[in-house]
Amino acid sequence: MIAKINGANIYYEIDGNGEPLVLIEGLGYSSWMWYRQRELAKKFRLVIFDNRGVGASDRLENAYTIEEFAKDLRDLLNHLEIQTAHLLGVSMGGMIALEFALSYPKFVKTLVLCSTSPGIRGKSAEREVLSLMFEPPSTDLRSWIKRKMSVAFSKRFLTTEEFEKVIELRLPWIPDQASLLNQASAVARFDVLDRLHQIDKPTLIIAGMEDRVVPYENSLLLHSKISLSALHIFRHAGHLVFIECAQKFNTLVSDFINDVNLAKFKRRKVEEEC
Repeated sequence: MIAKINGANIYYEIDGNGEPLVLIEGLGYSSWMWYRQRELAKKFRLVIFDNRGVGASDRLENAYTIEEFAKDLRDLLNHLEIQTAHLLGVSMGGMIALEFALSYPKFVKTLVLCSTSPGIRGKSAEREVLSLMFEPPSTDLRSWIKRKMSVAFSKRFLTTEEFEKVIELRLPWIPDQASLLNQASAVARFDVLDRLHQIDKPTLIIAGMEDRVVPYENSLLLHSKISLSALHIFRHAGHLVFIECAQKFNTLVSDFINDVNLAKFKRRKVEEEC
């Protein structure tokens, strides 16, 4: 479905029943990325949408900000008449979730922050990873996408059939380079480090220890600043840990949302294998 949000056509889907769970995409990614999280529709009312600049939403003509992405989400929830929701954001989507929780706290029940960062003062990716992420398209799109996505997973995942499936799913949804760079400008200017202490919603932070795109040390930083946070680290998993460790990831998210009790909330840090 399409909604007119702040002058742009924003694509969205609603799947399932129960409490709303909003899935917020990362930089350059669109709705396809949630193919392993669709099963959460058995327990929640999933709100899946494409940020402007990717997927079936309008392209981005100008540089954008995380604050503007958060405002888009607020207006989409108003359009859907959703007053409160759980938010799950990955990478840039986690940044949008953070800004949303700070700017529009009345909309938020819980936060799940995956493979994300508080912004420019967090630990950044190595230059070689960034160069690959923004490498212009080549004529052999499949090989190009495979190269780019190789940094988003652990080395062991790259030899699996699932990795080949991910490549096939992404191929039809490659954003144009201008829109990608306009999204990236939002990430490059984002910084909420000094505001993290203001977040008062139960927060689950998830990271892969082999994340080369947003190093997992950023999750340690988020956990240290958000008082109502639990940290879960998957060893031997990369940036797209929600795909690599999908079964455990989905169970973790579902259990957190269903079991969270503010009065009994305990900070904790857990490490495990996929």
